[in-house]
Formats: sequence, structure tokens, C-alpha cells
Amino acid sequence: MLITASGFSQKEIPKEDKTYTMEINSKDFIEKITIARQNPSRLKTNNLLWYYWYLNNSVHFSEGGYSGKLLQGSYISYYKNMNLRSNGYFRNGLMHGVWKSWYESGKAKSVVSWKKGVKQGCSTTYSQDGNTRIEEKYRRGLLVGKQYIFENGVLISSKKFRKGIEKIGKNEMNRINIDSLPQQPTISEQIDTSQVKRNKTKKEKVSGKEKDTTNSIDSPETEKKNKNATQRKWWPFHSKNQKE
Repeated sequence: MLITASGFSQKEIPKEDKTYTMEINSKDFIEKITIARQNPSRLKTNNLLWYYWYLNNSVHFSEGGYSGKLLQGSYISYYKNMNLRSNGYFRNGLMHGVWKSWYESGKAKSVVSWKKGVKQGCSTTYSQDGNTRIEEKYRRGLLVGKQYIFENGVLISSKKFRKGIEKIGKNEMNRINIDSLPQQPTISEQIDTSQVKRNKTKKEKVSGKEKDTTNSIDSPETEKKNKNATQRKWWPFHSKNQKE
């Protein structure tokens, strides 16, 4: 008698039947999604990545995991006026390839390149009037190379990045170091200071106490008193010593 380890045999699903498409009509927009019939059995999730999945007639997304059928394949969404909202591709629930998005007016909003849930390659964002706002490049999710920032279509600044960290050039570093130094007084401030000193000298003379405050000489009696006071300070047991 032949005994099998399992009473059920699993048939391989044809490639064209591993996914299916459906349309979701929500309050603000319409989505046409592609869903995996069966999630990969050995899919290792990454806690830093965002996964998109389908459950209860809506698309959900969560960081580091999922709790439904993963989106797998093309994705497209529309505003209620049927203008395009976003268009891209999912691989095992992760954004993959070039993703484009639009404003409700129909003007382009962004073009971003992804690779398995991580930004990879060129990225461009646009303002609602159609002008370019930011041009940048990513490698493994980190900014690299030059980032260009525009205002009303005109380049206003650029920054350089390496592994997600902004690089500061020598000229910029020197400017920062100079700004951090204590500022020298201006000519007007120097004049005001010298004027205060002259006024102070005049007041000392007018008071009738014309004496050299920096080179004063004490009388012999004063010097003797100061000497005795100094001895008492440096001998904390002076009174006890006198009794002995």
C-alpha cells in the first residue's frame, strides 16, 4: 500500500495567472491595481522598506511588513476628473522602476526612479505651475552628486552630497570659520571708547583728588598694617600660637 506524506498536491500556477487586476473606486481617486494571487512563501521583509498590499477592497501600506495580498505588477490611479494621479510598477509589494505622479490639474508632479523599494537614480519634482523645483540623484536610497534647487524655473542654489551627507567646499568652510571669529570693533566704537577714557580722566582731576591711581605709594604706617594683616591671613592658628 502506498502512503503519501500529504493528501494534497500543489499545482504550479501558470505565469500569466499568478496575478490578477482589479479596480478600486475610493472617495478621492480611482485605482487600477495588479495583485499577487499568492504571496511568495519565502519573502524576507526589510524593516526599513514600505510594502503595499491589498485587503478588504482597499490598498494599504506599512513599514517592514504586510497583512494582505502584495501588489505585483502595474499600478495606475486617476483623480475623479479622470486626470492621471500616479503610475508605476510593484515588485513583491515594493515600488520598482520609474514612478510618475501628477497634480489634479494634469501637470507633472514628480518622476522618481526606484529599485525594490529604494530610490535609485534620478529624481525630479515640479511645482504646480509646471516649473522644475528639485533635481537630484539617489544611490541605494541616499542622495549622491549634485542637487539643484529652482525657484520659478530659475536655478537658485546647488548642493553636493556623498552617501546622503552634504559636502561643504573649502570656500564655504573658510566662510563659516571667518564668521565664527570674534568681530573687531568698528572705528566708531573705538572712538567712543577713547572718548569715555578721556572723560573719566577729566572727572578725576575735577574732583580735587589728583593722584596717580595706577602708581600709588603707601605710607610706612599703612605698609606695616598691611604686613600684619597678611601675616594673620597666612597663619590660621595665629591666636592659638600667641597663647602658647
